Amino acid sequence: MKLLAAALALFGLARADAAILRPLTGIASWYGKEKAGQIMANRHPFDPEAMTCATYAYPLGTTLRVVAGHRSIRVLVTDRGPAQRLGRLIDLSRHAFAQLAPLNVGLITVTVSVVTPERGSR
Repeated sequence: MKLLAAALALFGLARADAAILRPLTGIASWYGKEKAGQIMANRHPFDPEAMTCATYAYPLGTTLRVVAGHRSIRVLVTDRGPAQRLGRLIDLSRHAFAQLAPLNVGLITVTVSVVTPERGSR
């Protein structure tokens, strides 16, 4: 945990809260072609085929591990969302969600955690 906290600080996070260091479990949804090309919070256009996500729980630029059942993926936080009133933890890109469950399912329960940077990487 100390290594992860130091790595988060190295990447410019003002403080490495315990909240970001522990896994969070919640509901994931997906968004796709209807948002393609729209500018995200990271100021880049959205690509529904990229392994990205939107969440308020983690800083932009954070790589996350998302687990649903026996499947897991890595995604990059590139946007903010979903609307907090919806009670969802994370919105996954179409491609990312499809790696975890069929798209027609719509919503799935996931556990999300920060990927620990490997030693020597930046």
